[in-house]
Amino acid sequence: MSGCSRSTTHRILQERILHPYHYTRVQHLRPTDYPRRVHFAQWFLRQNELNPDFSRRILFTDECSFSREGMFNAHNWHFWAHENPHLTRVRAYQERFTINLWAGIIGTTVVGPFVLPDHLNGEAYANFLRLELPALLEDVPLNVRRNMWFQHNGAPPHNSILAR
Repeated sequence: MSGCSRSTTHRILQERILHPYHYTRVQHLRPTDYPRRVHFAQWFLRQNELNPDFSRRILFTDECSFSREGMFNAHNWHFWAHENPHLTRVRAYQERFTINLWAGIIGTTVVGPFVLPDHLNGEAYANFLRLELPALLEDVPLNVRRNMWFQHNGAPPHNSILAR
């Protein structure tokens, strides 16, 4: 609102019962992605109709990288004081480290976590599936493992010929 004071702008927004909202970051989708997602959603719903336990038999998985830097959003961090303490937050350490973790969940059972190589490629992911995952699944009941579906995301190592 050009030409209005900040307090006037806030008053007008409050009178109109408007609230501030943050954007949510989402993955970009191509036009061809939408029909595939609808097809999958319909298939998934049919599976749940045929077997109400279907979703509890899916091993949902993901990987995540953690670094020394941690997570920091300056927009959400505040320090209230009478005088400016000139706070700083150290970042860009000279000695860096990152750890890549894989974890999954099936039903109510958490599988993992497992430390993955720094640079995950198709061969390393296939080795993880073949050599490490079976031991991680030992706490999952055998009847669940026999009927288990394994969810991969679209990461390149998941789609490699070695990992299929």
